[in-house]
Amino acid sequence: MDKLELKAPQVIPEPGWIALQEFPVLGEGRPFLAGDKAENRLRVAYFLRENDQTVFACAWFGWAAQGPPGYAHGGSIASVFDEAMGMAVFSQGALALLASLSVQYRNKIALGTDTVIEAKILRQEGRKIFTSAVMSSQNGKILFAEAEGLYIKQEREQLKEMYA
Repeated sequence: MDKLELKAPQVIPEPGWIALQEFPVLGEGRPFLAGDKAENRLRVAYFLRENDQTVFACAWFGWAAQGPPGYAHGGSIASVFDEAMGMAVFSQGALALLASLSVQYRNKIALGTDTVIEAKILRQEGRKIFTSAVMSSQNGKILFAEAEGLYIKQEREQLKEMYA
């Protein structure tokens, strides 16, 4: 497929999904993925399922996210997991930074593929927030990758100092 033919699709959320706003901006800058407006790298949209507060992300990998020829770079997949699990944490009112990320890659993701990420909080222990996520095809038949993350809660003032 020619890289010029790859275009991000319009995201149509599932029934019961509420669109989430981007992460708060605490200083100069923007969210790494959600704030990227380039049309050829990654497109990510976030949603909250009303009945159980699970965060879903719809992600599309363009030609500028390429690793092996024709496939998404593993780092781009890890970045999507970081931001999706971070959105799960943020959607529950916590401000946190990623301390640890573990990704298990199951199947390659061809460029131009639409994926769905389901991210949730597993448990909290003090300032530690443990998360998990899975990335699959839109129809759920192909599991692309799984991830676990550890986030550490931060005070708003701590983050403001970082971004000042």
